[in-house]
Amino acid sequence: MKTTAKTFKKALALMLCLAMCAALLVPVASAETPAGTPITSEAELRAMTSNNTYYLANDIVLAEKWTPLAKLDSFVLDGNGKTISNFIIDDTSVGSFANVGLISEIDANSTIKNLTIKGTMTFNAKSGLCVGPFVGAVRGGTVDNCVSYTTVTVDTTVAGNNYVGGIVGLTHTASDVLNCVNYGDVTNITTQKNTQYAAGIVGSVNYGLLVENCVNYGKIHAYSGENGFAGGMVGRLTYKADNQQTIRNCQNFGEVSADFYAAGIVAQNSSWGLDVIGCENYGYIHCETAASGIHGWVRQESSTSTYRAGTAVTISRCVNFGAIEAFDAYGQYATGIVTGSHNAAKSMVVKVEYCANMGNVTTHASAGDAQSGGIFGRAGNMHPDSSVSYCYNAGTCTAPERGEWMGDICGSDGSLKYNYNFSSSNGVLFQHNSSGNAQYKVGNETITENTDLTAVVATLNTGLETPAFRLNKGAIEPIYSLNSEAVVNVGVQETQVKDGKFSVRFISYVNALSYDEAGFMISATIVQNGETTNVAAKKYVVNTVFDSLTADTENGLAKIESPLGTDYLALVMNNIPANATVTFTFTPYAVSGDNTVNGNAITMTYVNGVLA
Repeated sequence: MKTTAKTFKKALALMLCLAMCAALLVPVASAETPAGTPITSEAELRAMTSNNTYYLANDIVLAEKWTPLAKLDSFVLDGNGKTISNFIIDDTSVGSFANVGLISEIDANSTIKNLTIKGTMTFNAKSGLCVGPFVGAVRGGTVDNCVSYTTVTVDTTVAGNNYVGGIVGLTHTASDVLNCVNYGDVTNITTQKNTQYAAGIVGSVNYGLLVENCVNYGKIHAYSGENGFAGGMVGRLTYKADNQQTIRNCQNFGEVSADFYAAGIVAQNSSWGLDVIGCENYGYIHCETAASGIHGWVRQESSTSTYRAGTAVTISRCVNFGAIEAFDAYGQYATGIVTGSHNAAKSMVVKVEYCANMGNVTTHASAGDAQSGGIFGRAGNMHPDSSVSYCYNAGTCTAPERGEWMGDICGSDGSLKYNYNFSSSNGVLFQHNSSGNAQYKVGNETITENTDLTAVVATLNTGLETPAFRLNKGAIEPIYSLNSEAVVNVGVQETQVKDGKFSVRFISYVNALSYDEAGFMISATIVQNGETTNVAAKKYVVNTVFDSLTADTENGLAKIESPLGTDYLALVMNNIPANATVTFTFTPYAVSGDNTVNGNAITMTYVNGVLA
């Protein structure tokens, strides 16, 4: 059975409704006294040790700059909904620690939860740092239901890579970061051209991570003059065998920028396997080289890298609302969902499904490759099982007029199917080249969490005799998608003459989300034995539609819900006399409500059963 547009639109409406109703996550104190030793003062906070469970009995305002606690194992800190404020770490207080936070490191048996931290972390003379307000490095542990109002800044001339996050600096192995919110700006800058990572939640991941139900509101910026990576949730993910990673139900509202890669959720991924599910970006994402609303580059580092069988990166049910821009003069990319894939050995499968882009996407390159795509940018050496499917692009894609790739749902390798694309004026699904790539434009309307969607719908429908869009359960969706460009006459297919008769198969297609009826108007002139017979135009309703000219059929045309692509219509006329000259004029049509649209008319003449 076909997967219908209605199914996708319902899913999209639910995604958008959930995105518009994002709740503010705040740690809530338990009604019961938590387990463990109570912490009531700064001195007790500084005295915490491994193999113990603690909870905050009250808010704590620090009187002195903080020096990170050394690595704690088998450790639990329950913030109990309380706040640590005046939290200050800088070059003078950090000591010799490279992993920097309230706690330097925690192990797989440790948890920090239900805690708020307010303060600043500033480093100008250090490098090689893993920085996060709650913990510098998590080695398999959990950070849950924590909120940061901490401004984190690394701005240094000292050589070395830095990993900076709004909650955690770096994670190792199977670590969980859950239900966390960052309000602080995160900045990672160096003049040494080393690799720098910055993110609203986790700066960098060394395999095995679950980030779930997290939100970033802070501005995120990474710059090294060459290799800055910035993500609303995660700066970078790397790989190790059998460590699946997941980022689920997360939202970015902050501005994200970098000199190399920037994305609303994750900037770069070279992991063994990653699922990004149900995430939304509302922030303005801009970068010199590659910018994306959800996921940056999917990279396999070299052709000698070996990935386990079935490795896949899946981006599913994600929505971008933010404006996306790339500014470098040479070779940059801007995309709504995924920047692209560079997979040296073609061994990684990349799947993008049920995703929507609502933001405008712009590149400004004056040389090299400029790629501006609503869903997927550059698809380099992807595994043949890779695909982009059931996606919806509502953004305007803009790039310089210099032969660049612009507005493509998917650039190259992999399969492309069932993707929504609408024109800015009437919501018509259309495809603009033979390989199946497509564009969608919706004017210059930028949709954010504060946008009056009713006003946007009114703007989109301005000047149209019949409204093209409506607001349905929090989603803007097309309600009228059949116009003069939607019905196209393909031509005919012929069969051999047999027993003095021949057959003609008329073919057209309808690019529309829904319609009530479709078929052909056919007239004919038959000249046989010196006599001419005119056959008046007659309507032939087609009761079978095809996913392709060779696919299985689905019967019934009662309010077709097209599967995000082309419905092919075919009508066979049999028993046409072969010993005659027969001229057909056939015009495809489609009906939606009171609106009837005709495609172009084609006239074909057959002499003795052969096309003249």
